[in-house]
Amino acid sequence: MKKKNTTSRSLQAKKTKSRIFHCATKLIDQYGYDNVTIEEISKKANVSIGAFYHYYESKSAIFSELYMKIDEYFKNEVASLLVEEDIADNILLFFRHYARYNVERGYKHVRLLFETQNKLFVDKQRFLYVLFKRMLVDGRQSGQLSADYEIEYIEDYLLVLARGVVYDWILKEGEFDLEERMTEYIGVLGRIFRTDQKIRINAEFR
Repeated sequence: MKKKNTTSRSLQAKKTKSRIFHCATKLIDQYGYDNVTIEEISKKANVSIGAFYHYYESKSAIFSELYMKIDEYFKNEVASLLVEEDIADNILLFFRHYARYNVERGYKHVRLLFETQNKLFVDKQRFLYVLFKRMLVDGRQSGQLSADYEIEYIEDYLLVLARGVVYDWILKEGEFDLEERMTEYIGVLGRIFRTDQKIRINAEFR
């Protein structure tokens, strides 16, 4: 009986935390991060302020969970799919899923991640970035990435590009197909970084 009660309390706690999280993100989506208080989040979630602090130490902790969720998505859903021999194909697949994840959450929700000063946004210890760098290292070892560029440079270059595409999508309020645009932009750069295909940018304008 004791084990059953413990399990029941654990499930209830998960439901309560999930409700707080979803209510918080919904309010912040609607009114903006700085315009929403913990009191308002607690009221919306039908919990006390003390209960809020039981699950989250601060409002910014909500953002930490946002980042954790995308890392979980890449760990559980994407990592096992990156099995192509061609590194360019894996890079493209990685960023297509990055775009898809953002689309599923909507531009208003994703906008929160770009507005916050949360350092987790660029924390290279997160699974998302560790997985990406591992792909690049494998590509270098297999001779598919040019030795003209450091791994860290390629990593930052592609990540900055991908964030820029997402940010443009946010600014334009989701008016274009993000996955299609991401595929277009990353696809071009994927070819540029391959050692068996050199592209002269100036030739495009002759």
